Amino acid sequence: MARSKTLLWASFSAILIFAALLFFVIEQLNVPPRLLAPYVERRTADHNPLIAGVGAWAGKTLMRLDRGDAPRARSGLELSVGA
Repeated sequence: MARSKTLLWASFSAILIFAALLFFVIEQLNVPPRLLAPYVERRTADHNPLIAGVGAWAGKTLMRLDRGDAPRARSGLELSVGA
């Protein structure tokens, strides 16, 4: 049981580190998401369904982020002032 928890945490940490590195590299490339989305979708299209699905999701997410259609988290501090 302890070994599986250690493996789970190690996997989770590796995924987080990989995601942080990926975001850093994308930011350094200075490529707009609208140009990166078709590339990601094209590169992942001919792989197994899991990878193709993740690539399609990433492409859609990048396009939504570029267009400003992404849902925003609401803070609990929204106040209304007025009559």
